[in-house]
Amino acid sequence: HVHLVGDDAACIAYIRLTQYMDGSGMPKTMQSEETRVWHRRDGKW
Repeated sequence: HVHLVGDDAACIAYIRLTQYMDGSGMPKTMQSEETRVWHRRDGKW
């Protein structure tokens, strides 16, 4: 989800998936929720 906060900021919320191999070689997926705030500077995000 992206929510604009004015003209120069945005709040981004998403579910991050990290895939890896555990100690026994089995594939695993870890899930976490993240929120980030981006600020536009000089026209660039």
